[in-house]
Parts: sequence; structure tokens; C-alpha cells
Amino acid sequence: MGESSDHTMGEPYVHDIIKYERLRERRLRCLVAWHTADGAIVRNEYRLRIINWLMEVCKRLRCCLITTFATIDILDRSMQVNRPRLEDITMLATVSLFIASKLHDVAAISLADIVAVSCFSKKNILEHERTVIYAIGFELNLYTVYDYIVYYMHHIIPTLADRKTTAIAKLIGLQCQLNVRSVTYLPSLLAAACVAITCEILCIDFDMELFTRESEHAADCIGTCTGDVRIFLFLSDTWRNNRAGWDCYGAGNDAARMVQAYIRGESVTV
Repeated sequence: MGESSDHTMGEPYVHDIIKYERLRERRLRCLVAWHTADGAIVRNEYRLRIINWLMEVCKRLRCCLITTFATIDILDRSMQVNRPRLEDITMLATVSLFIASKLHDVAAISLADIVAVSCFSKKNILEHERTVIYAIGFELNLYTVYDYIVYYMHHIIPTLADRKTTAIAKLIGLQCQLNVRSVTYLPSLLAAACVAITCEILCIDFDMELFTRESEHAADCIGTCTGDVRIFLFLSDTWRNNRAGWDCYGAGNDAARMVQAYIRGESVTV
């Protein structure tokens, strides 16, 4: 789903689609720490560097935001099956981006572009593409945090569905992808927490009972996840350095400024 279709999102079948996607995420997601071929656990710092690099590549190649979310999702899921050598993880990350772009970008990244930014050969990329697709069982297009944020904003709390508010929730969702602990949450739950934090930042009240019923997550689960998302934001230096280049995703400086003010404990002005 591209960003241009955010406002429709499969109408009038959106609720049936979401119900189906929730069944898929519970069936297919069993995310744990990355491991290498020798059984060693990949350090969180290494995963962070890989994902930061992916974000920079997405920015350089002008990928849409959902491509970035999908790339990280495909990489995390493929790493549950593939146990590569440490030096091969960058290859899997590159291939995950190549696959995600073909799924979501209107003008998909070409093989030549991928070779240029990664320095891997065309042959290696195509061989590893097959490896990644087999690893995730051909389940290429699971809903990501991005998709669930769009759903919550437009179908559960439509009063929040303006461009700036949605941009804040997406930026927070992308920030969560940098933290390895976030991948242990179902995307639908993590997205709910991102929306809750967005409402907290903007001092917006919403009906939590309605939200928990429609999102199918208990209030205490959303509360726990929201607390973790808050920690992710406060402990990260990404917002201070603007390292992921938020502006290239059309969020503008305003959305990032509001989150930065929230982290500093300042009042947020819309």
C-alpha cells in the first residue's frame, strides 16, 4: 500500500482486511534476537547500525516511507530463519530493501541502483533475494506498524487523521524500529502505542474503551507498550541528530519539532 492510498485503505472492506491481517501477524510472527551462523546473538548496536544505514539508503533513493517499514519487517523476519555470517547481514538488508521497494514504490529501485549503493554484485543480490523470499515463506506483504497507524488514524479515531498528526505517529513508529525490543511486539499493538503517544504529545483526548475494543488489544497491553515507546524516544539521540532525514518523507520539520519538544519536557504547540 503506497502513501497515496492512506485515506481509502481498501474501503469498504477495510475492517475485514484488518481482521485477516491480525490473524496473519499472530500466526507468522515469532520474532527473537538475530543470530549468526555460529549461533552467536547479534548485538543490538549492530542491528541499529544496519537499520540506520537502511534509512539513509531509503532517503537517498527517495523511497516512500512504507518501503522503509516494510524493509525492516522483511529483514527481521528473514533473520529468524537465515543465520548468516555477520558480514552477510548487510547483504540481507540490501535484498530486503530491494524486495520492499518492488512491493511499495511507484518507481521501484532498479537493480543497478541497489548495486551502486551497496557494492554487491547483481548475481549475489539476485541469489540472496531468493534466499530471503524462501525464509519468510513468500509472505511478502504483512501489515507493518505503518499500515496499522493509518488504520487507527482514519477508521478508529478519524478526528486525528490530519497530515501533521499522522506524520508524528509514523515518525514515532519508525523510531521504534531502531530498538530491538520493539520487534517483540505485534505491529498492531506497537502502532496502537504510537497513536497513544501522539495523543499524549498533542494533549488530545480519545476514547480508550473504543480504541481497545477496535484495536483488539487490552488497555493494560497498550499501556505497557506505550511506556516502552516512551522509553525508546527518551533514550534515543536520533531526534537530536535528525539522522534519519525525516523531511524527505514529507513529514516536515513541524512533526519532528513537536516530538523533540515533548522529549525535552516542553509544551507542544500545534
